[in-house]
Amino acid sequence: MEQVWKFRRLCINIAEEYAFLFIPLLKFVLAYLTFSTINTQIGYMTRLDNMFILLALSLISAVLPNMVMIMLAAVLLILQSYGVHLFAFVFVVLMLLLLYIFLQRFSDKYVLLLLIMPLALHFGLSPMVAVGGGLLLGPAALLPICSGTLIYAIVSIVAQSAPAIHGVEVKEFTTVVTQLMDGMMAKTDIVLLLIILASVFLIVYALRRLSVSFAWQIALLCGAFAFIVLLFAGGFFMETSMTVGKMFPGILAAVLFGEILTFFCCGLEYKKTQRIQFEDDDYYYYVKAVPKVDGEYFLGEEQQDDAGEEDTFLPENSSIAESGKETAEQDVQIHDLESQLEETMQHIQE
Repeated sequence: MEQVWKFRRLCINIAEEYAFLFIPLLKFVLAYLTFSTINTQIGYMTRLDNMFILLALSLISAVLPNMVMIMLAAVLLILQSYGVHLFAFVFVVLMLLLLYIFLQRFSDKYVLLLLIMPLALHFGLSPMVAVGGGLLLGPAALLPICSGTLIYAIVSIVAQSAPAIHGVEVKEFTTVVTQLMDGMMAKTDIVLLLIILASVFLIVYALRRLSVSFAWQIALLCGAFAFIVLLFAGGFFMETSMTVGKMFPGILAAVLFGEILTFFCCGLEYKKTQRIQFEDDDYYYYVKAVPKVDGEYFLGEEQQDDAGEEDTFLPENSSIAESGKETAEQDVQIHDLESQLEETMQHIQE
């Protein structure tokens, strides 16, 4: 197990050291997949379906702030919709404007979810976003996830209506409007998916914050199980084409992805959990301390092991001495925790 934790530490060190390379590369890949998917789904403005244009836009998105990527994707979607029909252009602009009005009050911390979510839905990996977001992100991420789902619905409506409305004259606007409205009314899958994704996200987020051992693993499994149960219930009460068989690869990928996140982002040694109780004039304090595998707790143990290996001759009562030493070191750790908590409470009271 020690080698596994060392491998984890090595991967984290590499990611932190070369983050200035990995982050632009990931943004480039995300931008290229987004732009190429829009062109593939709609693709009626062939001038934009050019490899040089896609690479140039992706490179710009990789080196500039995240909002630039969002703006470029929105412009590309609007232009492709204009290539379908004028009323499709108006429909997309109005929908994106409404989403912008709802999202502008919120921080752009999770703004890339507006692109990640449609891509996940396109490739059948939407459970990964709900589970991964619940494990890593806060409740504010739920709004971009739902908005990204709506953007996917907008692209799907335009792509499905395009063969029927492309080439229709503007004066026959009733035909175009009818096709677009029918496309919106037929999206019961999106409504069900919004309910499921929001529910799974909140379940995973609530469970992983519990003060229990293996909270992340419990949240991950409960989230996957909730996705399956809600999918069954939705299929029973609503007419939908989504089935557990179709979504099962995405659910399995979500479980594997969650385990990877748990391994790299939640390295805790639950076997060495300490429970501390102390008091002052006003409060009783009950503290549960779970050491991290990269913390000083384990580094201190490694140093003790190294020192023990160097000692060739040990006294006869070495076991007693070592146990007393360990007890003293644990008392020092507990005292440090108590002092930190007391300082924190003093700051809070001030």
